Amino acid sequence: MIIDSEKARQFTNSYMGVTLALIDQNDHLDDHLSLIALGRQRLLADPKALAEIVKRRTREGLAPDPDAVEAIRTLRLGNWVYLRDTNAYSIFLDADLEAAYAVYGLTQRVSDLIGDSGAVIECGLVEYDGKFVCDGIISMLVWLGSSYRRELNEELARLRREGRFFRFPEPPIVSVPPSGRAARRKAPASRRA
Repeated sequence: MIIDSEKARQFTNSYMGVTLALIDQNDHLDDHLSLIALGRQRLLADPKALAEIVKRRTREGLAPDPDAVEAIRTLRLGNWVYLRDTNAYSIFLDADLEAAYAVYGLTQRVSDLIGDSGAVIECGLVEYDGKFVCDGIISMLVWLGSSYRRELNEELARLRREGRFFRFPEPPIVSVPPSGRAARRKAPASRRA
C-alpha cells in the first residue's frame, strides 16, 4: 500500500522543496498543503521551472534527491477515479476509463487520506521507485454511490481483460536504433495485470 519509508521521506522532502520554491510572499493560502498544490500547478504550467529550481537549490546546498527529481518529471495531475484499496495497492482509473493503475501511497493509504474509498479525486501521480505513487496532495473529492462503484468495477474488469491495468510503469527506453527513434520494450506480462 505504501512505499519504503526512506524513499517516501526523500521524495516528500524533494517534492515540498521544489513546489514551495514556486510560492512567493503574495500567495496567501490557509494551509501548507494548499501552498504545495499551488506550487504543483505552477510547476506543470512551466516545464522549465524544475531544472531552474534544482540548479538553484543545489547552489544553496539543498539539492533535491535525483530519483525524486526524475519522478517529478513524470508528474501527471488530473482527476482520477479512486476505486478501492487492495492488500497491496490502491486502484485508480483515469478519468476517460482508458487505463487503470496500481497506485501506492507515500506514507499512508489513499483511503486513510480521504476517509473511505470510492471517489473521484484530483491528485498527482508519479513514477517512483518502480511504482505509480500518489503525491498525497488530494483535492476535489466527489464520493461515488454504490451503483457507480459497481459500474466502475465492471470497467476495471474490462481494462484488465484488455491489458490496460498497469501494476508498474512501462520499462524505460532500452535502445536507440539508427533511425534516431527510441524503441521501447513491450512490458512483460508479469508487469501488467
